[in-house]
Amino acid sequence: MEDLETFYGWYNNPDLRKFLIMPYPTTKLDEKEWIEKRTKGKDEVVLSIVVKRGSRLIGNIGLHNINRVTRCAMLGIAIGDLKMASKGFGTEAIRLMLDYGFGTLNLHRIELFVHDFNDRAQKAYKKLGFVYEGRKREALYSDGKYHDELLLAILKDEWIRKRGNR
Repeated sequence: MEDLETFYGWYNNPDLRKFLIMPYPTTKLDEKEWIEKRTKGKDEVVLSIVVKRGSRLIGNIGLHNINRVTRCAMLGIAIGDLKMASKGFGTEAIRLMLDYGFGTLNLHRIELFVHDFNDRAQKAYKKLGFVYEGRKREALYSDGKYHDELLLAILKDEWIRKRGNR
């Protein structure tokens, strides 16, 4: 809860929200409820992204909708501190979350959606080994236009091979 003000600021920044599924600004109460739900949820793991040097909070990453039967989950990430974007922190956070999801949680598949205009994220996901699987046509409305959402996923054996080649 001590980071509520930080999250509130991030998720009310339209430059960040356009990359998330957050078409509207949020309230402090909404943020508080979001944090409380994440700490009680049994089907998700949400963590903060903190730069080691200086302990600077820069974002969040999570595995959502964890299905223990099919061993699948949905990845979500946001670098809320936009000054820290494009410096490799998101990529490293995803690597660590994939290790956790496939190693500790024994997941088989981790998937995500990315907007068609988010070239930076698409490049990072593909570099990590995510594979394009499909497109939800005009599923997002942003800045007065419809955009597609792309579905990407990575399987446990693909991640193990990718980690071996690192």
